[in-house]
Amino acid sequence: LLNTRLTLRSVAPWPHRKLVTPEQGKESVSVLRPLRSLKLLLTENTSPAQLALAGAVGVLLGTLPLIACHMIAILFVSSFFQLNKVAAVSSSQLCMPPIVPALCIEAGYFMRHGEFLTDISMETLGHQGLERIWEWFLGSLVLGPLFALIVGLLIYGLALFVKGRDVERV
Repeated sequence: LLNTRLTLRSVAPWPHRKLVTPEQGKESVSVLRPLRSLKLLLTENTSPAQLALAGAVGVLLGTLPLIACHMIAILFVSSFFQLNKVAAVSSSQLCMPPIVPALCIEAGYFMRHGEFLTDISMETLGHQGLERIWEWFLGSLVLGPLFALIVGLLIYGLALFVKGRDVERV
């Protein structure tokens, strides 16, 4: 119970009594000041490498079949590794159904049966749902790291490009 309480307290943005006082001048996220909190979340940990890693983590966890738990898992992992939470959650939206889950199911089906799933009907999606979730999980173990690497490299390149343009303007 204590672990659950402390984990939820660290993830949830509502105010609570601090065990350690924050450093002077350092702002914190608060529900009472949403615009300042959003600005803080958008600018936290924004080096190109940290943004790329946050995007890769978001896509990696977004491919897994964590039905109705993606955002919780992404926020927990990005908080634990001190990554940009907005970038991680935003990049996970690239893995929304039906494209990425369908690719993962196809890859998992191919790994299990040696052929691609060609019959898509209510029988294959509805009645064989548990089998498809297992294939989704298997496919996401292969495609997840690949997609995460591609998205991480794209974000890193874009962040370097934008950072270089900002330096030229100053």
